[in-house]
Amino acid sequence: MRRWRNFILIGLIFLVVCGMGATLVSAAQGSLPGDRIYGLKLALERARIALASDDISRARIHLECLDIRLDELDRTMGSAQAALALKEVDRALVEATRAVAGLPDTAQGDMRAQLALLALRAADLLGRWQASGGNNPLLEPALAKARALAEVAADPKASSGDLLRALQRLLALDAPSGAVEIAAHGIPLPASLLAAHQPPFSGRHAAISCSACHREGRVRGLSAACTSCHEDPHEGRFDALGFGCLECHTDVVFKPSMFDHIRFPDCQACHLTESPEDHYPGECSKCHTTDAWKPAYFDHTGFTDCVACHAAEAPAKHYPGQCGNCHTTDAWQPAFFSH
Repeated sequence: MRRWRNFILIGLIFLVVCGMGATLVSAAQGSLPGDRIYGLKLALERARIALASDDISRARIHLECLDIRLDELDRTMGSAQAALALKEVDRALVEATRAVAGLPDTAQGDMRAQLALLALRAADLLGRWQASGGNNPLLEPALAKARALAEVAADPKASSGDLLRALQRLLALDAPSGAVEIAAHGIPLPASLLAAHQPPFSGRHAAISCSACHREGRVRGLSAACTSCHEDPHEGRFDALGFGCLECHTDVVFKPSMFDHIRFPDCQACHLTESPEDHYPGECSKCHTTDAWKPAYFDHTGFTDCVACHAAEAPAKHYPGQCGNCHTTDAWQPAFFSH
């Protein structure tokens, strides 16, 4: 009897320990840089990377971790934890770049494009931090690194070796300070002029010759609008909604762009011409999501008039009764008729 009691006691202790461990792991997943259990979160991620079955899986996990680091930076922006989040983002970006660039070109799949998008997102977050007056010493070199890696990763002509060499050059550079040189002439400009200049001397704009904009001795009164130099493929649709080019594009690479659909509830303002004939006239969000336009899923709950949409799909001499007698909203075919 005592032996069974000991077994039961050991089992209860084991269950309690497992429950506490699961609770701790769950809490760690939601922790942020600076939290007490944040180290456990990083340790679990390192374990996943170490246990990955191959280099391809390992690279995908590195990209997942970089995405998580960017979420953490976004959540901590403006707080004391942001500096710690910045260090983790910089580390994760370097590790993800090494992991993806270390794969053969034929094995990278969509990971190069994913790396470019994540680097662009990092540049966007860090750029907003800098524009808001951020003065962290790591901010400027991290921003330059994110922009440069995004440009190389998004370039289809750049090889994996080019990406690795770009990373090594960036790691070897000290944080930039003082005047910035314009690549075309090598003339250092005063910091006050650099701060006031629009568009700023960053990304691709850093290599533009002064004479490309300042013609016939003109110094002032030049347009800073992107469309003064670049063609607007959207034909002013976003200008009418109050959004400029920089909402989606960066001065590092024009594509891929980052579009935040949350701020654009009116889908038809952009996608009306993409609707097929006899399209459902209701809200786009009834079927589509902002993550993927296709495939679309329609929730038929509350819609009893099937022929309003499906009349054209009925074959000749079709049963004239209620559609629900044969079809279901889960699958239009196969149909079952109860005789």
